[in-house]
Amino acid sequence: MAKKHRKSNRKKAFVIILIIVAIIVAGMTAPFFNIKTITVSGVSKLTEEEVISQSEIKVGGNIFRTNIHRAENRLEKIPYIKEAKIYRKFPNIVKIKIVESELAAYIKSEQGFVGVDINGKVLEISDNNDAGTMTLTGLDIGANHQTGENIKDFSGVAKDCMEKLAECEILSLVADINIENTSNIIITTREGLEAHLGNTDELDYKIKLLQNVISQGYTSGIFDATNTSQPTFRKNK
Repeated sequence: MAKKHRKSNRKKAFVIILIIVAIIVAGMTAPFFNIKTITVSGVSKLTEEEVISQSEIKVGGNIFRTNIHRAENRLEKIPYIKEAKIYRKFPNIVKIKIVESELAAYIKSEQGFVGVDINGKVLEISDNNDAGTMTLTGLDIGANHQTGENIKDFSGVAKDCMEKLAECEILSLVADINIENTSNIIITTREGLEAHLGNTDELDYKIKLLQNVISQGYTSGIFDATNTSQPTFRKNK
């Protein structure tokens, strides 16, 4: 009886496996699961067509056989794409969701103007800097940079300044960060306010002081926070 029971169980297991295999084969070959629609969201720098083309996902391809992970990796090689997530919506829709990297600053280099995001990732290289984008002055990054790479020497004062300005929600108001002399960091706003911050000591507090000055409506002049116990403001003559 025990042997018959074991044979019966093996037979049932074999049948179940056959059914599962049949379902998988059907799913990977049936036209019902061929992709009919590919949607893209989250793009402004790129077009939907560029994203779909780079993903190599094709309308008409089987939704099960489409390698989602590989397509995400291909997309994340595009400099302006920070993150790509792809989802299947059965039976025949693929959704691509993109988070784009944002151009934060231009750095003058031997190649021209190197556009980077807040983490120092190279997004573009141009002969001219966009007037609406902040510049980083005094950062020597050399030459031979490629889009998509991270600038090795970017971490440090430049990144700290940008991150703290972003935390205080005033990064977009800044025209230039001058770190040529790290003992006298100078931040200039788009409206002409010049902030002298001294060195990196208490940098977080100094930038909060700058935020407070801006919030009070001071748009031009010289704000000196070198000595945090006695910050001063002087109007332009």
